Amino acid sequence: MRKFMLYLATLSLLLLNVSILVARELDNVSLNDYLRQHGFYLYPINSPVNEGYMSDSQKEQFNQRLSTYKNIHKVLEIGLNGGHSAENFFNNLEDLELFASFDINHHAYTGCAVNYFYTKFQNRFMFTPGDSMKTVPKFIKNYPFFRFDLIFIDGCHAYDWVISDIIHCKEMAHADTILWVDDVPSDLSGPIGEAVKKCQDDGIIEIIQIHQSNHPIQYARSWLEAKFIWQ
Repeated sequence: MRKFMLYLATLSLLLLNVSILVARELDNVSLNDYLRQHGFYLYPINSPVNEGYMSDSQKEQFNQRLSTYKNIHKVLEIGLNGGHSAENFFNNLEDLELFASFDINHHAYTGCAVNYFYTKFQNRFMFTPGDSMKTVPKFIKNYPFFRFDLIFIDGCHAYDWVISDIIHCKEMAHADTILWVDDVPSDLSGPIGEAVKKCQDDGIIEIIQIHQSNHPIQYARSWLEAKFIWQ
């Protein structure tokens, strides 16, 4: 019995060392490099190949805001897509302990990005595939004590889904949680804007600012910064 326990301990240590070595191999490999190594060439703008992701100017805005926040240790994201926002969070939040991401997982490149994050960041990364209307409530049930410092919603842009994501995410927020919602028009028009306005009118969130970024090639983007209201 003692020999068997020693064997298990030795095997566990070996697997841990292998895991660390594999993670270190990605230290100098960017997400885009990893995706290209696996045959995925993605572009910031929407294309037949992939859904668009944040432009360089939007990334600058994200990073500027992140630099002003204190005590961001846990981040939740709805809408991993190609993983570029997730990579930016990891690169700019030195004290990031946990990044939990949800995605419908319709694209093959999303699975590739998931492998990259699990390999590089290991237990600091969690991924839940599927429809957020179903997966987020299930996650809350499985992890009732999880609270996140920043929540970034960039999933399905349909009205009902945006409202559902905001309401459910509030259950994983605390008094100081920061809420970001991507692709919110400054006039709160369209499905996303109307959903945000509904949540504001219902006293669920308070809008802090709608940021707009422009890029000569990668098109304009807008996103909302808000906080949850607690009665």
